Amino acid sequence: MNNLAGKINAWSVRHPRLTTSIWIGYWFILTGLLLSPKLPRPPIQISKKALFAHFFTFAILAAACYLARRARGYKVTGLWYALWFTVFSAYGGLTEIIQPMVHRHADVADWAADSAGVALVFIITAIYNRYKNGSSTN
Repeated sequence: MNNLAGKINAWSVRHPRLTTSIWIGYWFILTGLLLSPKLPRPPIQISKKALFAHFFTFAILAAACYLARRARGYKVTGLWYALWFTVFSAYGGLTEIIQPMVHRHADVADWAADSAGVALVFIITAIYNRYKNGSSTN
């Protein structure tokens, strides 16, 4: 796993513009998917599959953001993690608020899964950075 993380990081450093473009493009695609209208349906039933999809898509968004930051050679600090966690959590919450306007169901559990996906990626990357570099920031 450590070798894979190193390869991904090395690739993103060699291609900073592409890494940033992928992150921003993914964010636009995610917005489209979260806000695309659906046909009316019965009241929502929380499924594990739907929660996993929210968790996974926001985890990818957070990982792409982290890689784009590192690819540009910038430091990743505790303040950076806090700022982007807040941005992504607010983004997830806002999409849940807007979804009823496009005939989708809003669900607090979806927002919690979004935030959990971001938090897990940021915790893993912070631990990875700490043990790789011997400090909590780099």
